[in-house]
Amino acid sequence: KYEKIRDSYKVIHELRSGSGHPAQIEGLIKNALLSGASPSEPLIAKILEILQEKALELFEGNRHRIRIPESRFFVGIPDAEVRILQEGEIYIRPSTIRNGVYVPGKAIVGTVAVTRFPAHHPGDIRLLKAVDHPELGHYNDCILFPTHGDRDHPSEMSGGDVDGDHFLVIW
Repeated sequence: KYEKIRDSYKVIHELRSGSGHPAQIEGLIKNALLSGASPSEPLIAKILEILQEKALELFEGNRHRIRIPESRFFVGIPDAEVRILQEGEIYIRPSTIRNGVYVPGKAIVGTVAVTRFPAHHPGDIRLLKAVDHPELGHYNDCILFPTHGDRDHPSEMSGGDVDGDHFLVIW
């Protein structure tokens, strides 16, 4: 029994210090639980608590990025020059990189999700209509918002504006 207690303290020490192999320790706990041990047993509860703390430290210590296909961050600007966009419309034309050179792509057309970055509230996400107007073809890698309408779309997203705010667009 003394050996089991000593081994238990060794496991806890290894967990706290980071010297123990997590997969091996998790395997031991899994086997103990499958053998009928209770998760509320003090030793197992303590080990589970430390494993949870270590997992949170790992998660919080790293920036996690989720890649979203067909999406891009853009700087928002107003359609102040041509003034062709109507309320509910936006214009985006993302570039692609070919052989290390930026090449203008095609304008995105259809319903898109737009949110100011960083988003502060689920209500900051707007579904807008991306349109293509040849008059706007010289704008690349930005999102143009209309100057028409009761309220500008960036301000609907946590009070955003078009003075350099970044917007995530998913099409």
